[in-house]
Amino acid sequence: MFKFNHHFFHSQNKQHVEPLQLFVGTYTFLDTKTNKQHTFQITAQPQIIIDNTNLKGSVIGLTNRKLTFLDHYGYQLIIIRNDNQLSVYDEAEDETYPLTKPN
Repeated sequence: MFKFNHHFFHSQNKQHVEPLQLFVGTYTFLDTKTNKQHTFQITAQPQIIIDNTNLKGSVIGLTNRKLTFLDHYGYQLIIIRNDNQLSVYDEAEDETYPLTKPN
C-alpha cells in the first residue's frame, strides 16, 4: 500500500500569489478634511500614483497584509489589507483612509 503525503496534495492545490499582486489596482478614497475624492493606484513596478501624480519614493516593506512605502520626504504610506479590504495610513497626515474600487 502506498502512503500519500497529505501536505503534498494540499501544497499542489494552493496557488502561489506574490504579495504585491494583492495590492495592485486602482482605488479611490475620500479626504474627509477637504471632502475631496482622490484616486490611488498601486502598480506592479511598484509605484504609487495619487490623482495621476507618481509619488517619489520606494517600497520598504511588503507582506501579504501590509505594503509600506517611504516617500521622498521621509513619511510612510502604509497600505493595510484586512479580509480583502484595503486602507492606507498616511503618516504625514496621521490619518487612515479606506480604499474602495471605483464603480
